[in-house]
Amino acid sequence: MRFIFAGIANFATVLFILCALFWKKGEADGPESKGSTGQGREGTQAADGCSRSVAGGSNGALGGSRGTESSAGADPYGGRWTGRRTLRWIAIVLLVGVFIRHWTAWWLAQGTYLSPQAMFYILGGAWETVLCLVVLGALCMVEPSVWRYIAAAAMTVGALEGFQIAACRAVITDITVVPKSVNLCDYLIGLPLGFAMAALYLIAIAYGVGKYLRTVRAGSS
Repeated sequence: MRFIFAGIANFATVLFILCALFWKKGEADGPESKGSTGQGREGTQAADGCSRSVAGGSNGALGGSRGTESSAGADPYGGRWTGRRTLRWIAIVLLVGVFIRHWTAWWLAQGTYLSPQAMFYILGGAWETVLCLVVLGALCMVEPSVWRYIAAAAMTVGALEGFQIAACRAVITDITVVPKSVNLCDYLIGLPLGFAMAALYLIAIAYGVGKYLRTVRAGSS
């Protein structure tokens, strides 16, 4: 099941990157088109200023040139944090993360009590956490709905479970003493943590969906 969830998380991340690339393209082109429109207006104003200067003075021409210089030095994004910049940092984190996850297990395991296979397992849990957090951040840009809540809850569960995988395996020094039918975290604390967390996840999801549906019905009535 963990391999299936990891595959789903990887697919969702790739899908998010592709959607962000095409969705943010219009936003990235927006300031340029806006700037070209502004330059067209400034050119019209400058032409009007020149006609006024020919008719009765040079104030219009001076005002048009000042407006062009000020608009040329202005930031086309207005200093705001754009989706294109956000995508750049996400791409860097994912690119570095995927290389760390798949090609550094042997190197990181040197000088530790962990085997390369155990380190690869730990990196897998950490990578699952990163992917789920990336998708969770992308969901913040989606319009609120019951489906967004369910998707966000799924990514939260994935992030927590991935963190548990990495943390619990890192603490265990001898994996041979752990029974094959026992969860690693359950073995560490001596309690059925996996079952309790699964029940807590389901209760939280059911409560959130029910609360959202009640809010929608109250607003429509």
